[in-house]
Amino acid sequence: MHTQSLEATYKMAKESTEDFAVNFKNNYVNTYLPSWMALELVTFTHLSKLYDNLRDSSAKTEIAGLYGVNTPILQNWLMILTYTRNICAHHSRFWNKRLSYSMS
Repeated sequence: MHTQSLEATYKMAKESTEDFAVNFKNNYVNTYLPSWMALELVTFTHLSKLYDNLRDSSAKTEIAGLYGVNTPILQNWLMILTYTRNICAHHSRFWNKRLSYSMS
């Protein structure tokens, strides 16, 4: 899973037509975008999976700590954000929808 996430991120960066990504590819020899650039290109779903697939649990804990929560809560929030975004982006109704996920 970890390798697949990294490969998917690399593919998104390689295929991106965003000005900043094109500029980087035209001006630098390095084939990998810096992480702060690459994360601008990923979807909520992909971001959630990247976090979930982190091998180092201390990194997960540190990231969650930046938001004042523990790892399971941040994972739950990412899942809910992804689900909510997909409802809205795919023109589904949201105002009276019973969500299949709840906040932890």
